[in-house]
Amino acid sequence: MSRRAGAMLAVAELELRRMLGGPRPWILAALALAVAALGFVVRRFAPAPDDPAAWGFLYVLLLTFLFLQTLGILVPLLHTSGLVRDDLEDGTLVYLFTRPLEKPLVLLAKLLAAGGLSAAILTGGMLAFHVAFALGGGGETGAGVATHLLPFVAAAVLGVAGYGALFAFVGLLTRRGLVLGIVYGFVSELVLANIPAVVRQLTLMHYLRSVALSRVADGLAHEEEVRELLGVLELVPAGQAALTVLVVAAVGVALSLAAVSRIEFAGEQQVEGD
Repeated sequence: MSRRAGAMLAVAELELRRMLGGPRPWILAALALAVAALGFVVRRFAPAPDDPAAWGFLYVLLLTFLFLQTLGILVPLLHTSGLVRDDLEDGTLVYLFTRPLEKPLVLLAKLLAAGGLSAAILTGGMLAFHVAFALGGGGETGAGVATHLLPFVAAAVLGVAGYGALFAFVGLLTRRGLVLGIVYGFVSELVLANIPAVVRQLTLMHYLRSVALSRVADGLAHEEEVRELLGVLELVPAGQAALTVLVVAAVGVALSLAAVSRIEFAGEQQVEGD
């Protein structure tokens, strides 16, 4: 392992320890498990529908609105919007920038650590939800691992990459990154993503839903009806949607790396002078 790669690994490890040492990831993990528990409760106590396929629709709705469109935005927002400014407030930023590693690589290592933790929380929460929903009642749920769970997991991981890069960039530009992220994520994305035509195509959520729902109709008893219903959302092919999110993530990371290399943080000049 090269010296630079080893330094990046050390920074990522420090970032992961710092995050796990605070309450934020544990609260988010608890929220994910709470959603899983809700799936169990709903399946156990909701009146049994006449059509067993309705359980599959409920499964998809809960994953979409509670995981993908809520936790899927909240988790990367809280983990990446303050990547540099949190260290600045803790007084550890200058120490990181004195390591034998360029500032963009320090940020990249921190972003990878935050993204990995965010993906682990969302993936674990969705898996727990799938198990809890299945255990909540007898009989088939109409939800399969390959056709339902895995596409949602893939969408959540893509969302971590896309939203994480954007929120990290905004957090570098302003101390109000968290507030702006909330406004963007829970107003613009949730509202604009549900407006027909061109407007929804300007949101990441539109493409994440295209990935998550790409196989949801496969094998269902009412496959044609489900596909007609999904047509209202104007979903794009999963491959195209995933590529779009990855391009946005790459642009966001590039902008973040360029920004952190130009910004001078308090105390940095003093250390360089010493």
